[in-house]
Amino acid sequence: MKMLNLIPKVTQKRDVISWILRLSKQLTRDESPYPPEFNDEFKLAVKKRDGFKCLKCGMTEEDHIKIYGIREAVHHIDYKKENTCFENCCTLCIKCNLEVNSNRYYWKNFFQSLLSERYNLNEVLAK
Repeated sequence: MKMLNLIPKVTQKRDVISWILRLSKQLTRDESPYPPEFNDEFKLAVKKRDGFKCLKCGMTEEDHIKIYGIREAVHHIDYKKENTCFENCCTLCIKCNLEVNSNRYYWKNFFQSLLSERYNLNEVLAK
C-alpha cells in the first residue's frame, strides 16, 4: 500500500515534525484551509519583518533549516487562517508553533503585545 511508504523510520522528534510538514505540503491549494493571500510572497514579507527569526525563542531560519530541514512557519496570532494580514502573523519555529497551540488566549495576547511593542503598531487585531 502506498501510505505505508509515507511512514518514516523515526529516530528523533525532529524527524516526525519534518515528516508531518512535508506531508502537509502535499495538499493542493484547493484543499488548503488558507486563503490565496497566505502565499509564499506574504510569508516572505512577514519573515523579513521579523528578521528571519522565531519571535518566541529566537531561532534563525538558517538554523531551523539545518535542524529540521524546512523553513520556519508563519503563524496566525488569532488562530483564524482567513485573517491573513501583517498585524496578525508572525514567524515561529516549528517547535514553538506547536507549543502555542495550547493556551491560545495567552499566546494570542503575548504575540499581539510583542508585535505592538516591537513594530510600534497602534492597532493590533483584537478579533
